[in-house]
Amino acid sequence: MTLFEKYGGTAVISSVVADFYERVLESERVAHYFEGVDMVSLLDHQTTFLSVVLDGPQVYHGRNMLDAHAKLGITMEDFNEVAEILRDTLEDNGVVSEDVATIMDSVASLAVVIVAPAQSE
Repeated sequence: MTLFEKYGGTAVISSVVADFYERVLESERVAHYFEGVDMVSLLDHQTTFLSVVLDGPQVYHGRNMLDAHAKLGITMEDFNEVAEILRDTLEDNGVVSEDVATIMDSVASLAVVIVAPAQSE
Protein backbone atom coordinates (compact mmCIF):
# COMPACT_ATOMS: atom_id res chain seq x y z
CA MET A 1 0.00 0.00 0.00
CA THR A 2 1.32 3.43 -0.91
CA LEU A 3 1.32 6.39 1.47
CA PHE A 4 -1.24 7.96 -0.86
CA GLU A 5 -3.61 5.03 -0.27
CA LYS A 6 -2.76 4.72 3.43
CA TYR A 7 -3.82 8.30 4.12
CA GLY A 8 -7.05 8.30 2.16
CA GLY A 9 -6.20 9.53 -1.33
CA THR A 10 -6.93 12.81 -3.01
CA ALA A 11 -9.65 14.11 -0.68
CA VAL A 12 -7.50 13.74 2.42
CA ILE A 13 -4.34 15.00 0.72
CA SER A 14 -6.27 18.05 -0.48
CA SER A 15 -7.45 18.74 3.06
CA VAL A 16 -3.91 18.44 4.44
CA VAL A 17 -2.59 20.78 1.74
CA ALA A 18 -5.30 23.34 2.55
CA ASP A 19 -4.42 23.14 6.26
CA PHE A 20 -0.72 23.51 5.43
CA TYR A 21 -1.26 26.67 3.38
CA GLU A 22 -3.50 28.20 6.03
CA ARG A 23 -0.56 27.83 8.40
CA VAL A 24 1.97 29.11 5.87
CA LEU A 25 -0.11 32.20 5.26
CA GLU A 26 -0.17 32.84 9.02
CA SER A 27 3.64 32.80 9.18
CA GLU A 28 5.12 36.29 9.32
CA ARG A 29 8.37 34.84 7.97
CA VAL A 30 7.08 33.29 4.72
CA ALA A 31 3.58 34.56 3.96
CA HIS A 32 4.98 37.32 1.74
CA TYR A 33 6.04 34.75 -0.86
CA PHE A 34 2.38 34.10 -1.58
CA GLU A 35 1.15 37.67 -2.06
CA GLY A 36 -0.73 37.89 -5.33
CA VAL A 37 -0.64 34.11 -5.84
CA ASP A 38 -3.79 32.36 -7.10
CA MET A 39 -4.21 30.16 -4.04
CA VAL A 40 -6.95 28.01 -5.57
CA SER A 41 -4.61 27.01 -8.38
CA LEU A 42 -1.70 26.60 -5.98
CA LEU A 43 -3.70 24.32 -3.68
CA ASP A 44 -4.73 22.17 -6.64
CA HIS A 45 -1.17 22.08 -7.95
CA GLN A 46 0.30 21.21 -4.56
CA THR A 47 -2.31 18.52 -3.94
CA THR A 48 -1.16 16.85 -7.14
CA PHE A 49 2.50 17.34 -6.23
CA LEU A 50 2.10 15.86 -2.74
CA SER A 51 0.03 13.00 -4.16
CA VAL A 52 2.90 12.15 -6.50
CA VAL A 53 5.39 12.32 -3.60
CA LEU A 54 3.15 9.84 -1.75
CA ASP A 55 3.13 7.47 -4.75
CA GLY A 56 -0.38 8.35 -5.86
CA PRO A 57 -1.59 7.78 -9.42
CA GLN A 58 -1.44 11.46 -10.42
CA VAL A 59 1.05 12.82 -12.91
CA TYR A 60 2.80 16.07 -12.02
CA HIS A 61 2.74 18.56 -14.92
CA GLY A 62 4.12 21.63 -13.16
CA ARG A 63 7.39 23.44 -13.71
CA ASN A 64 10.48 21.87 -12.27
CA MET A 65 11.42 23.00 -8.77
CA LEU A 66 14.40 25.07 -9.86
CA ASP A 67 12.42 27.10 -12.40
CA ALA A 68 9.44 27.52 -10.07
CA HIS A 69 11.55 28.98 -7.25
CA ALA A 70 14.51 30.59 -9.04
CA LYS A 71 13.36 34.22 -8.81
CA LEU A 72 11.97 34.09 -5.28
CA GLY A 73 15.23 34.45 -3.33
CA ILE A 74 14.21 31.87 -0.76
CA THR A 75 16.60 31.64 2.18
CA MET A 76 17.48 28.46 4.03
CA GLU A 77 15.73 29.88 7.07
CA ASP A 78 12.55 30.38 5.05
CA PHE A 79 12.82 26.87 3.61
CA ASN A 80 13.21 25.47 7.13
CA GLU A 81 10.19 27.46 8.35
CA VAL A 82 8.01 25.97 5.62
CA ALA A 83 9.41 22.49 6.31
CA GLU A 84 8.55 22.84 10.01
CA ILE A 85 5.05 23.99 9.15
CA LEU A 86 4.68 20.96 6.91
CA ARG A 87 5.97 18.61 9.63
CA ASP A 88 3.50 20.07 12.16
CA THR A 89 0.65 19.87 9.66
CA LEU A 90 1.36 16.24 8.83
CA GLU A 91 1.60 15.28 12.49
CA ASP A 92 -1.57 17.19 13.38
CA ASN A 93 -3.39 15.41 10.56
CA GLY A 94 -2.54 11.96 11.84
CA VAL A 95 0.46 11.02 9.73
CA VAL A 96 2.58 8.59 11.77
CA SER A 97 6.12 9.61 12.64
CA GLU A 98 7.79 7.08 10.33
CA ASP A 99 5.82 8.42 7.36
CA VAL A 100 6.44 12.02 8.42
CA ALA A 101 10.17 11.24 8.38
CA THR A 102 9.91 9.74 4.88
CA ILE A 103 8.04 12.79 3.56
CA MET A 104 10.41 15.21 5.28
CA ASP A 105 13.42 13.41 3.75
CA SER A 106 11.88 14.06 0.33
CA VAL A 107 11.30 17.70 1.23
CA ALA A 108 14.85 18.13 2.53
CA SER A 109 16.25 16.84 -0.75
CA LEU A 110 14.52 19.74 -2.54
CA ALA A 111 16.43 22.46 -0.66
CA VAL A 112 19.19 22.41 -3.25
CA VAL A 113 16.77 23.56 -5.97
CA ILE A 114 14.46 25.75 -3.88
CA VAL A 115 16.90 27.81 -1.78
CA ALA A 116 18.52 30.66 -3.67
CA PRO A 117 22.19 29.81 -4.38
CA ALA A 118 23.58 32.85 -2.57
CA GLN A 119 21.36 31.97 0.40
CA SER A 120 22.30 28.30 0.72
CA GLU A 121 25.88 28.84 1.89
